[in-house]
Amino acid sequence: MGYFANLYLVEVSTAGDLANVSTMIYGRGIGARAYFSWGPGDRPEGLHPYGHGTLFCDIQLTLLKGYPLIERYPASEPFLLDASFTPRENSDPVVFHIILNESYVPMRNRNPFIQPSQPCAYRQQERIIITYPVVGSAGIRFWISRIKDNESLDDYDLTKIVQPEVRDPGKFKFKFNLGVFGVEREMTG
Repeated sequence: MGYFANLYLVEVSTAGDLANVSTMIYGRGIGARAYFSWGPGDRPEGLHPYGHGTLFCDIQLTLLKGYPLIERYPASEPFLLDASFTPRENSDPVVFHIILNESYVPMRNRNPFIQPSQPCAYRQQERIIITYPVVGSAGIRFWISRIKDNESLDDYDLTKIVQPEVRDPGKFKFKFNLGVFGVEREMTG
């Protein structure tokens, strides 16, 4: 929660066999800040909802010209979410808010997996909501895919959903032959 100059909102949804990625950027004007609140829970009346009621603001924001931008991808194929924004002033705070609808999840095991800050991530019904508060220019890049037909969001650890997967390097052995005798040593990682 806090005061921000811009809202960068991305919503992933499905229409038939296409994944629609809608990007909307909202602002208030040069130097203006608005209070934003996100995360699970009820809010008092008087706040304006954005992103299907997953983020709230104390003022009505203006959609910047040229938005919404809608990109389309085959729904059955993974695609790269590539979001970046530079506010008017490099000191302006921006809130990036991403809504993954209809059982889409980040691919933790695929590069790139670039995030500008530690996100707030939670589940709301069959949506994963990811929010990044940043200052100045920022970019987010990670792959997204639909979960498999035999899976549900319950199969995913939401505490790690936006953390790149750490690969176990496994074990390897060194064998030194010193002429008369040999030394073998097993090492991990």
